[in-house]
Amino acid sequence: MAEPSDRLIPPRQARSRATLERALNAGVEILEEGDWEAFTVAEVCRRADVAVGSLYSRFPTKRALLLAVQERILAQLEAEELGRFTDPQWAALGVRQTIDRAVREVVEMFRRHHVVLCILMTRGAHDPDVQLHGSASARHLGENFERVILSKRAELNHPAPELAVEVATRLLLDTLARRITAPPGLQSTISWDVLAEELVVVVSSYLLHADSAGAGLRQGR
Repeated sequence: MAEPSDRLIPPRQARSRATLERALNAGVEILEEGDWEAFTVAEVCRRADVAVGSLYSRFPTKRALLLAVQERILAQLEAEELGRFTDPQWAALGVRQTIDRAVREVVEMFRRHHVVLCILMTRGAHDPDVQLHGSASARHLGENFERVILSKRAELNHPAPELAVEVATRLLLDTLARRITAPPGLQSTISWDVLAEELVVVVSSYLLHADSAGAGLRQGR
């Protein structure tokens, strides 16, 4: 868990809040460029036109800065996600269209933000707080995906729709996370568009066409 020295000291004055905003935006910009080595207090200050001493008064450590920037990034992602998964048009879609669109929305979230997500996931392997916040964000995305799919639960070909959708969600998120964090030499050469098409086929087949779906449940396993 974050130590007291790694927590943001919130500003009270409007000028200080503006300075903080510039610093956080600069930090987001650096991580979105995919250069973890460039994510330093000095570089954030340079881009934000902020005095180093001023930034250290808010972020006593680089880790504190990272956690605050991560919070900003995840808030932006969740706002985008909200727009994607609360569209009233979901209600008018059939089950096939729902699965197709839901899978593509998740893939697009990863595609658009794969650079910064790779950095945060990689840092999360070494920092429990980064991992904790990242996992909560991924769980939120998964819950939105599950919600829209389960709105068509009567049309899913599985004796336990909730279980099936949870498995499909895990398969989808794990596949995408692996794609963006795979080390050199193991990275996929499949394009994002082709990957989206194939994941739609996989999830649709499992939820709609697999006669063996739920075999373990029917056999009492």
